[in-house]
Amino acid sequence: MATRTIWQDIYAMEMDDTNSTVATSAAASPAFTTGVGIQGAAAKNSRFSLALTDHPNFKAPSGSVDTEQATGKATRQSSEYNVVQTGEAVQFALPMLGNAYSVSAFAKLLFQSGASESTPTTGSGHKLATYVPYSSADTTEFAYFIRLMGGSGTSSNDLKVSGALCHTLTVSGESGGVLNIEPTIYGAKWEQANLSSHATALGTSFSDVLPLKFQDSTFAILDSTGADETNVFAAATSSVLTFADATDNDTVTAGSGTPFANSEGWEVADVAIIEGSANNDGIYPVTKTSATVLTIDTTNSIGYQFTAGADTGAITVTPAKWRVINVPSVSFTITNSCMFNYYNDDVASNAIVGRLGVEGSFSMPFGTTSVGNNYMVDRFLAGEQMTVAWYWGTTSNGEDPRDDYKLNPKAAMDRYKNDSAATNPKNYFSIVANIRVTDYEMSGDNELMVDVTFSGAGTKANDAVAMYAQYDSTLLSRA
Repeated sequence: MATRTIWQDIYAMEMDDTNSTVATSAAASPAFTTGVGIQGAAAKNSRFSLALTDHPNFKAPSGSVDTEQATGKATRQSSEYNVVQTGEAVQFALPMLGNAYSVSAFAKLLFQSGASESTPTTGSGHKLATYVPYSSADTTEFAYFIRLMGGSGTSSNDLKVSGALCHTLTVSGESGGVLNIEPTIYGAKWEQANLSSHATALGTSFSDVLPLKFQDSTFAILDSTGADETNVFAAATSSVLTFADATDNDTVTAGSGTPFANSEGWEVADVAIIEGSANNDGIYPVTKTSATVLTIDTTNSIGYQFTAGADTGAITVTPAKWRVINVPSVSFTITNSCMFNYYNDDVASNAIVGRLGVEGSFSMPFGTTSVGNNYMVDRFLAGEQMTVAWYWGTTSNGEDPRDDYKLNPKAAMDRYKNDSAATNPKNYFSIVANIRVTDYEMSGDNELMVDVTFSGAGTKANDAVAMYAQYDSTLLSRA
């Protein structure tokens, strides 16, 4: 007897760039026409098949039976009852290998209005997608997901989910492996339909872009309280810090004292963390300093642009330095806590996102050259926050987290950290989080390791979590 395996099914998704509400997205159907796949030439290029590492089950959420309606029919007639949703959305997980293309799709559904796309200031043929926490609970980005069961023949057993959002996204990896992502999808509407007309297009639309290797990634900690950076300058109310927006290099000038002298910790710092200003809070790369003037390199660096003027607030300018750490495993889980309202119907009436949260874990050696001894233990006991970055991609100047961690450095990003020459893969990804250590454990056989768990905690200078993806502009557009 002939058998059929699960891998003959085709899973696919299409971003819904035209319908901005649950109702319009649930009412429409995916097109999957020209430009299907990352290799497509259509303007949107937001459609591709999913090469999953496990097969999810698309099914309707559980329902309840309403027996209180007096219809005048005999109770034995099933048509008397109304099957209604219990208020839970369609839910399923989509485990797959990660690259800039797949990550960017689910990040857009997760970050909603916090997602944007731009052209990097360096390099050619690239698009840079930025994902930061949203400021509105409204949802405007949806997608369709289908499980094609019947091949090219006619069938009514194909499964479709409309008006879908990404509720949770887990990004993880470990030594010797590749980047793995597992988005959890919530959908507004589930239905069986005949989608056989899309079989030919979807059957050849799988991405041939390689997943990102763990060995090509860099993990760095922004260290602002090490032995050489214990001093912090806080501008008093009577003091004035003047921010000048120059063409290439912005400056911060102190109105009194010598706050930026080497004795204050700036002799080893290459990053400034500014908090408490009216418009200029952030993390900035430092290229040179004097005792009263802090010069920040803004050449071609997006997100490093000052608002000029004098500021008399209680401003903290902290010297810091990125420390690259060799870690055997990393995991981030981000959730937007999205919710759907059904109101006694089988199609969601609306959807909203809640508070964006992040938690995760990583392992690191108990002691390294620059960050050693009880580094994580001390921060756990003190309840201190820190910024961490895990990213792929660098430039000809080698590892330089000051610029590379946001994927838009001064020089063209054209390789991974283990490449001796430019390979220009146009496949880069970065995740940055401001975290507080929630627990730790000691482990390891040959080497003492610290297994750290953390949760996100935003500050004035940095969001709790942000993501960046840079990809080939001829293969993909998330606009």
